[in-house]
Amino acid sequence: MKSLQLMPRGVAALLVVVTPLLAQPIVTLSPSAAPDRTPAALAPRPESNPSLAALLPPPRVAPFQSGPFALRPHASFSYVHSDGLLVQPGEQLTTSIYSVSAGCIVDLGTHWSFDYTGLKSWYSNDAFRNSFDHTAALSGGTQYEDWSFRLGHVYATSSAPLVETGRQTKQHTHVTSLFVGRALGSRAGVEVTAEQQLRSAEDAPSSHEWPVNAWFNYRIAPDLDVAVGLGGGFADIEPGANQLYRRPQARVSWRPRDTLTLRLSGGEEHRTFYGHTTSKLRRPVFDGAIEYRPTRTTRLTAHGGREVAVSYFTSQVSENTLQGYSLQQRLLGHFFLTASFEKQRMHYIGVDPLGRLLTELRDDSRRTSRIELSTAFLQRGSASVSYQHSKNDSSLPGYGFSSDQFAVELGVRY
Repeated sequence: MKSLQLMPRGVAALLVVVTPLLAQPIVTLSPSAAPDRTPAALAPRPESNPSLAALLPPPRVAPFQSGPFALRPHASFSYVHSDGLLVQPGEQLTTSIYSVSAGCIVDLGTHWSFDYTGLKSWYSNDAFRNSFDHTAALSGGTQYEDWSFRLGHVYATSSAPLVETGRQTKQHTHVTSLFVGRALGSRAGVEVTAEQQLRSAEDAPSSHEWPVNAWFNYRIAPDLDVAVGLGGGFADIEPGANQLYRRPQARVSWRPRDTLTLRLSGGEEHRTFYGHTTSKLRRPVFDGAIEYRPTRTTRLTAHGGREVAVSYFTSQVSENTLQGYSLQQRLLGHFFLTASFEKQRMHYIGVDPLGRLLTELRDDSRRTSRIELSTAFLQRGSASVSYQHSKNDSSLPGYGFSSDQFAVELGVRY
């Protein structure tokens, strides 16, 4: 699922998932991200590349600081050479992309933070449009006795080519997230997350979605946590059939030893389409990962999942199944090598004007291999070089492609 990550370090963790799995850009050229079902915008800010975090020094005093307020600039430059990029269904072209981003994180006291990034991209091939995209994120939180509260909002624009639409697609997204949690003694707790996700895209339906998830968590042992929950929401699609869904689910997290962690969640999604008549869809959904650290400098990960998400096509959703494997290895004390392979299947489901369920609209099967070498320098700088090969086979003519991408990125952050 991962594409070439060209956003500045320290920004990615502020971005909420706003793009379904099957609509990931062929090349990630904008400071936008894609949703899991958690309020990522409200989480603490790790590095966008967790391996580099081990090489970069701990944050010092911000260059511009006054009392509890601090401003931390960041900037990056990237170059990508890509072939097989779809400019429209059935037409694959070669292009180079030059991108410059600049922005800053503003710490607003001890409870609030604001992050803005502007990204300008130039394509060497005139068939693609140059773009100027933005991401602005405001997040904050507090605690009162056993209660935790977090609130956040992200606005993002994107102009990247998308696998799903087969062309460059301009998007505007707004995501507002509210998290409320309460500890119930030393072993149990409850949490509720509510979101508003607004998306508009050129030549595609606009969607307004309101998902809610509630969990009851219980710690059976110091290394074993379980939870049961109920999720659901409503999606207003224009034009298209509106959708109401609910998702009973359960999850478990087990750490049998310091070097091994297992996480698994699953349930069943019940989705109803409202058109001239109603149609119903039931699908199992799940998400899981196994992480193994045989040494302090090596991390092996296997992950997989399935979800149902609103599509960019009228009255359709996509059923997305993913499996992937990755290796992260520290080299010579100053470099990190990351290698990954992912396999994804995207199945489109919709309803016709009479309200009948259609399951044979389109099937995509995508494989992506990626390798990256990254390092940090001069305390504030980072550099990476990467190669990625992607191949997408589609049952719908014009949406298949084979693409090779080579990228170089330089960044600095405070």
